[in-house]
Amino acid sequence: MKKIQSNDLMNIEQLEQEFGISKSAQAKARMKINQGKDNSIPFYKYGKTILYSRKAINEWLQKFAVNC
Repeated sequence: MKKIQSNDLMNIEQLEQEFGISKSAQAKARMKINQGKDNSIPFYKYGKTILYSRKAINEWLQKFAVNC
């Protein structure tokens, strides 16, 4: 897949490499938006291309952080 040249936007492969979220886990998290769940992963879809904002992903992950 073509590499996205942006500091903030990542494609599926870049998200997997940087954050360790597998492609199948990404797909499951994206599907939660169709189920009306509030914890779906934030993404953009341009045609068949899925893109993620690095800032939005960091904020999304912070929602699940556990303070010990």
